[in-house]
Amino acid sequence: MLKSIDEIIRGKSPVIFLFGQEEFLIGEALEKLINNFFPDKKNSYDFDLLDGGEIDERAIVERCSSFPMMSEKRIVVVKNTEKLFTGRSKKADKNSSLAKYLDSPSDFSILIFVAYIDNFSGIGAGLAGKNKAKFEKMIEQAKFPYNILLKNYDWIEFPKLYDNQIIIWIKERFKIYGKQISQEAANLLFALSSGELRDIANEIEKIYLFVGESKEITLDDISKVTGNRRTNNVFELQRAIGTKNITLANEILFNMLANERQEMLIITMLTRYFIAIWKVQELLNKTKDTKEIADAIGVNSYFIKDYIEPAKIYSNKATENAIISLCEADFELKSSGGNNILTLQNLIEKIINYN
Repeated sequence: MLKSIDEIIRGKSPVIFLFGQEEFLIGEALEKLINNFFPDKKNSYDFDLLDGGEIDERAIVERCSSFPMMSEKRIVVVKNTEKLFTGRSKKADKNSSLAKYLDSPSDFSILIFVAYIDNFSGIGAGLAGKNKAKFEKMIEQAKFPYNILLKNYDWIEFPKLYDNQIIIWIKERFKIYGKQISQEAANLLFALSSGELRDIANEIEKIYLFVGESKEITLDDISKVTGNRRTNNVFELQRAIGTKNITLANEILFNMLANERQEMLIITMLTRYFIAIWKVQELLNKTKDTKEIADAIGVNSYFIKDYIEPAKIYSNKATENAIISLCEADFELKSSGGNNILTLQNLIEKIINYN
């Protein structure tokens, strides 16, 4: 059954399954479970952390069947569960010691399986959606022990987060700290990150400490904490190109590339920018409501002018040319060992000077 971590903690299920591709989120969830079920970290007698690549099923059952010595519950965590069951069939393990244990788990132990897998990608959302039957069948056909874990016990999937989902996650993460972050500031933080949630979480903590009592996280805050001056970030480059200020655009470009490689960041963010402008051009033919347009392209309405003005400055053909030119520059940067600055300079000129 799909549950939140808080629901699992309250339910105290004897067996819990955490799985997916986002290792950082799985790690946080596991830590929260352990802290709640086993607060006394000094008592190592009643806590077992096992590696699925180094043990067998019998070792798991032996730990779970041992009475706790100093705690109410024995906590047994099996990480890398997928390594223990790789290649196993459902039938082959039907009568194994672990299968029998899962049929009747100890009431004095909590067994937590952790697997870094994508076998059941989307199952969490799928069971709550229109294709529920499809995912129920996926559970029925799953190999041991996943079929039992998904059918009989509490579990949570942590699927891979894609770019737009990570930006939503960033905003939600700041809310936990009691902060609000603007859409563009969240975009910038993501753009300047490695894309790994662990790294982003570390940056969020730094920003939280930096802003102190302030409730709003701005572009300036992101730039200061990440060591990038406001005039030297990709959003200022977007604005310069959006207003066809080629001198300022080249100045920002040189400053951005002076100390670190940001070519692919520039290509990625400018591509998103011009795709958004293309959408705005289409929307302007249907409505003049800026709030509606902002919602449609996923930006804060406060910043929508940064998209509407370029949508009027650039013709539809010029916007199409910009997107094509960005694709060509992306290919050139990835396939040649040429002058990257010159490639990006030529790109800016192609975009701004297109007639």
